[in-house]
Amino acid sequence: MPPHIKRPIVTILAMLAFVALHYVHLPGIAVARLKADLQAPAPLFAVVGMQALIHAFIVVEFAALIIPRWRAMRFDGGDGRAALRRVSYALALIFASVQAYLIVRWLQDISVTPGRYIVSAPLAWLSIVGSVGVILQIAFHVHRRGLGNGLSVAILAFAICEWVDLELPRESWWILAAATGVSIVPGVAMVLAPRKDVVWPTCGVVPLNLAIGWFAAVASVYAMVGEPAPAWTEAGDPKQALLAVGLIVVLGVVLTRLFHPRTEFRPSATILKIASIGSIALLLVLFGLEHASARSGVIFSAATVVTLCAIVHDLVVEWRFRRQHGDLHCLDELHHMYMVPVAARTLTDAGIPVLMRGASHRALFHFFAPYVPVEVYVPESHADAAMEATGGNH
Repeated sequence: MPPHIKRPIVTILAMLAFVALHYVHLPGIAVARLKADLQAPAPLFAVVGMQALIHAFIVVEFAALIIPRWRAMRFDGGDGRAALRRVSYALALIFASVQAYLIVRWLQDISVTPGRYIVSAPLAWLSIVGSVGVILQIAFHVHRRGLGNGLSVAILAFAICEWVDLELPRESWWILAAATGVSIVPGVAMVLAPRKDVVWPTCGVVPLNLAIGWFAAVASVYAMVGEPAPAWTEAGDPKQALLAVGLIVVLGVVLTRLFHPRTEFRPSATILKIASIGSIALLLVLFGLEHASARSGVIFSAATVVTLCAIVHDLVVEWRFRRQHGDLHCLDELHHMYMVPVAARTLTDAGIPVLMRGASHRALFHFFAPYVPVEVYVPESHADAAMEATGGNH
């Protein structure tokens, strides 16, 4: 079977595996009793493991930024990044273990009678910790034999499942569908717009996520101290809209400067300023869609729709490249997005076709998505020439 046919099949099968995993409730927990008593779903097998992985990668990335001995590893696409990944996997297991303990303790504490919700505490704990390994195993298989980054494919599958699982009145589904359809337009713009020497969008969707997350964090603090949260922390509140717009603009400017440092690879100030204004404007449009949906009673994440557009775009671009060029050679792994257009230009100027695997997904999160490396692929027949053009990197 030709690789350009086999790889999409592997990716589709992996997505089906992730979908199946999403609907597996944690073994050791009496799901029926929990739903009947609390009218609440049991913790999902896949969600717990995926959250542990993402949080672990981000924490390790911050640690590598702070710890001098680890800092050099962030620029090493070979052994350095492999070492940081191993630390991330170990930390994910620790996070999953803590989450498992807290879930088991919580269910034991709220049980009217001993053992009502927890059939087997050790089994429930092992299933949560094991979810990390299951997700990674499927992701590794996608990375080696399928299309795209394995964890990106997992995010795509789980996001689709969560959208399908929404329980909304019929009239609300029309609102959600309309908001989703409209948000695809800026999503496609953020993914497909010409990039040239600047990483587009310059600040990704990070300012939007941080602004929305800040309101949720404030509400959580009030809940912890037993006080009612201010009205402006609720989605759809007019005051929240004004605050969010200010946060998105300020964060967009600051993060653009951080994500495009003053190095020899930095684009011209004019290009960066124009791209930054365009990126922030699209984020404001996306927030406007979220705010309008919330005002209509539907909580909607436009950033998730944009992320799905980016992941699908990465898969399509890779499939076309593999169909055209056959066997590929992985030349390097990049984690600093401002290096991506430089590497691409270096290879294309040398007449070498190049694929930046995962670039669209990573461009939406920059520093905050170390679990999605941008892998530089060239045709196997051009591997030696590519190594020479890039100074021997491999």
